[in-house]
Amino acid sequence: MILLIIPLLISLSLSAFFSIAEAAFISSSESRFFDIKSNMKNATLKLLEDKNAIIATALLGGNLANVFTSSLATVISINLLQNPENGMGAEIAVATFLSTVIIFLFAEVLPKTIALNNPEKIAIIITPLLKIFMILFSPFIKFTEVFNRIFFRIIGIQISSNIHVPPHEEIKNVVQMRHEQGKMIKDEKDMLHAVLDLSETDVECIMCHRNEIFTIDIKEEPENIFNKISTSRFSRIPFYDTKPDNIIGFLHIRDFFVALSKVNGDINRLEIRKLLKAPVFVPHKTNLKTQLADFRKTKTHMMFVVDEYGGLMGLITFEDLLEEIVGDISDEHDTEKNDILECSDGYTLVAGDYPVRDFNKRFEANFSESTATTMAGLVINSFGRIPKENETIELSRYTIQVYQTDSNKILKLKIIKL
Repeated sequence: MILLIIPLLISLSLSAFFSIAEAAFISSSESRFFDIKSNMKNATLKLLEDKNAIIATALLGGNLANVFTSSLATVISINLLQNPENGMGAEIAVATFLSTVIIFLFAEVLPKTIALNNPEKIAIIITPLLKIFMILFSPFIKFTEVFNRIFFRIIGIQISSNIHVPPHEEIKNVVQMRHEQGKMIKDEKDMLHAVLDLSETDVECIMCHRNEIFTIDIKEEPENIFNKISTSRFSRIPFYDTKPDNIIGFLHIRDFFVALSKVNGDINRLEIRKLLKAPVFVPHKTNLKTQLADFRKTKTHMMFVVDEYGGLMGLITFEDLLEEIVGDISDEHDTEKNDILECSDGYTLVAGDYPVRDFNKRFEANFSESTATTMAGLVINSFGRIPKENETIELSRYTIQVYQTDSNKILKLKIIKL
């Protein structure tokens, strides 16, 4: 009888080991491994790359051990409780009950509970032994993979082994989950999402449109140029020659006043054209990650955005890109803009030129950002024409009313969430 109990304990221990391995490796996170100092850490991380093989090994080993444990438990019960007069029904019932309880408690619940409490450290500890079993079971695992492919092909189901979630999407999902759990405030979530979305956002989404650029014609009278520069709130001013599209450079205000002091304040003696910095042009489909690298590489904080025909679309500054991540940055020279007015009656007044992306982020809306960059453009595209005042339309669970117009321009929209 003792000779049967020893194999029973060994098979039960193996079943518990495979349960621990399955729970530990499924629950392990690669990011949490970097806080652990261990010589086996890299080997475990490499093993973690093939979770399918780990799961197959754990399931195969666990099933073999459980079947062997059940068989031994039945033999032991028969030897202990066998009664020739009553047959073997009672012994089999007792064996089934005992083996189920033992396997459930000591080979499933307890091992997996232990593994889930500290999966990374346990995964590191069991890696050497698990690798041995993976090598031993590899022929069976390969056979199973081939059988699965053939079987699913016969019944017409396509399975893919290359299911991959991009790292930035995985991080965004974790950030969103933490925010919904109340463990992260909205501003922090928006900042992290903005950083992760830099490679997916084009400069045309955040640029200053050409109609809003403050520019000066280089051919204007020196006195007019001086007056415009003196009253401007910008630190860099673009200059054009004859046509606003013909940008020839931009002037840094500091350079202007330094040069002006050298000619004793005589603006007529100042050659402004020589003070201009050469303009840098970028395609409108340049993503913000590339644009950030260009700002750092060229050490230029202002670039001009052009379309595929070379026409000027707008300009982008380093501050625009920074605001995309951290939100609006205002200084003592910035004027307050009432682009958004949330009213107590439950509606919101929004400026027509307010960016769709900013509205989506602020109110967690889901307006399409591919059809238009501004709220006015979104409404015009939805109507298919330029709407008149008081006309309404329903979009993405919002009722949008054209609140104020000026000729063909939408100035304000009244938005109510349904």
